[in-house]
Amino acid sequence: METQNGYKTNYEKKNQRMDIRIDISMIKKLRSITRATGVSQSEVIREAIRRLFNDFDNDGGFSLKLN
Repeated sequence: METQNGYKTNYEKKNQRMDIRIDISMIKKLRSITRATGVSQSEVIREAIRRLFNDFDNDGGFSLKLN
């Protein structure tokens, strides 16, 4: 008997993940964004990374503001 978890198709790899470290102020900001928009935390993070990748592809680099 074969079982499947979730909504992924048969050929997609499941449980692909990367652990990241973020500080408490970033977690609080992320939670406030998700509460205000209703968008999941993982989707907000993915979109932020997509934008960085897009900047890199278009400009050949990106700048990070460090506080």
